[in-house]
Amino acid sequence: MEKLNMELRNEILEISLWVEASVNKLITVNLSVENAVKSKSFNNSRGIPFGSKIDLLYDIETINKEEHIALELIAFIRNKFMHLVIYNTLTELFDASDNSWRKKLEKFAHEDKFETEEDYLNAFRKLQINVLNFLNEKFNKRKLENDKISELLLNHHEEYIDLQKKVKEFITEMFVLLTGELDKDNVTLEFQKILTQKLMLFAENTPAVNNLEVFKDKELLRRIFK
Repeated sequence: MEKLNMELRNEILEISLWVEASVNKLITVNLSVENAVKSKSFNNSRGIPFGSKIDLLYDIETINKEEHIALELIAFIRNKFMHLVIYNTLTELFDASDNSWRKKLEKFAHEDKFETEEDYLNAFRKLQINVLNFLNEKFNKRKLENDKISELLLNHHEEYIDLQKKVKEFITEMFVLLTGELDKDNVTLEFQKILTQKLMLFAENTPAVNNLEVFKDKELLRRIFK
């Protein structure tokens, strides 16, 4: 029985575990899953397969096509070495696989070429660093956005309630006025005049929406209503 290269397999497994943990964190912060440990989908023990997780991140536009390919490459290498005993080196794996996989890894190779097993190892490690970096950067950015959204909504809660109340009162008043003008011959001109006066009064007594902090950040506003 041929001896397995457990040193390489252990390294691949360790890298894969860190990557999947980071993927889970990024999904949960984007979906606002409060307790990832108790999650049935993203707690690393069961649930959604890794391939489906990275597809989800791509579908919700959290990662781009290039980043998706990098994650697919991690999954490809991990699956081959965890499930098949026929590969003991990265060279053997890529020599036996479709050439498109080698092309994807070339981006992380020194001078875009592979001459030795060490070249493959270095490219794989560089891939790992690249993947963990962009996953962590995206996680930190989204977490900061979530915290900022929560703070803004909390700080401006009373303003939102007051604005909502004023809008409701305005609509109710306009409905009553319109109902009262329906029987008059000059309903259109008269109602237009009244409406203009009421709108001006409403604008004077209502804080401008643009003055609310949350509406000054277009990207943050997009996140709130996405």
